[in-house]
Amino acid sequence: MLVLCTGGNVLVCAAVKRERKLRSMFNYFLVSLALSDMLSAILVMPLSIMRSLVGQNVCELSFLFTFTYVKACLKRQKRKLTGMN
Repeated sequence: MLVLCTGGNVLVCAAVKRERKLRSMFNYFLVSLALSDMLSAILVMPLSIMRSLVGQNVCELSFLFTFTYVKACLKRQKRKLTGMN
């Protein structure tokens, strides 16, 4: 599952980068979603798998990564919407 998520999202990003016709605002939004999904697959899924195999000891670490990731994404989107760099 992890490989499929990462591979599919890499293909989406590569297609938009390679094909000039695909460079539209909507497709840039799709690339943003693909990058977000890919980072989620790389950072959060392995911890979820470890939590299910090991138990609840990893739960706090998984929550910390997920919370930090979501907060960073929201902060970035807020900067884009308000025009701040």
